[in-house]
Amino acid sequence: ISCTDKYIFECVAVEISLGKNNILVYSVYCSTLAPIVDFLNKLENVLLKGFNENNLLFLAGDFNVDIRKNS
Repeated sequence: ISCTDKYIFECVAVEISLGKNNILVYSVYCSTLAPIVDFLNKLENVLLKGFNENNLLFLAGDFNVDIRKNS
């Protein structure tokens, strides 16, 4: 699974099937130019597509969010 919005969001995911369960591993990148709200909206849409009770989700990536900065 792959999706990209060049200026906001890049994502690659791998799905691993284990019997009745699936493991989804997401790697995401947030551009330093992206408004954080736009990035979070894109991320939410991608994660909701893969979410169900039989899936285990792992999320990793470069979020480029400065948590020390006031928004």
